[in-house]
Amino acid sequence: HGTSHQYVHTVQTMGLDPRYCNGGLFGYANYYALNFSKSDCYTTPDSNGNRTVFLFQVNIGHFSTMSSDCKTSRHAGACNEGFFDSAIATTRKNGGCVDYPEVVVYEPGMSMPRYKIVYTHKKGCLCTHCDK
Repeated sequence: HGTSHQYVHTVQTMGLDPRYCNGGLFGYANYYALNFSKSDCYTTPDSNGNRTVFLFQVNIGHFSTMSSDCKTSRHAGACNEGFFDSAIATTRKNGGCVDYPEVVVYEPGMSMPRYKIVYTHKKGCLCTHCDK
């Protein structure tokens, strides 16, 4: 889970709570990428150029697979029949609407930060942040 430098301490000490998120492609939830490069897209560096990604332990509970967006959802059942704790977003390659696989968790208390990874991009890096 990539985050802006100003939220690092909060995430480290309190974790994430989907009730306080801004919403996204699959609604109001916490989003966890399976690819580090996707998490990197959501980071902003501190004054020393350090970026932070958290590796979370996530309990997906009763889940649904989602292949289309549902931006107003507060639980996975809003777009699929039934009620689910979380959703697994299907990639475009498999008929979904995201480029990289991700897990979307709607219920608070179902994830815990396990590792904090602090890194910098090398000079001349060609990633989406640096290649501008």
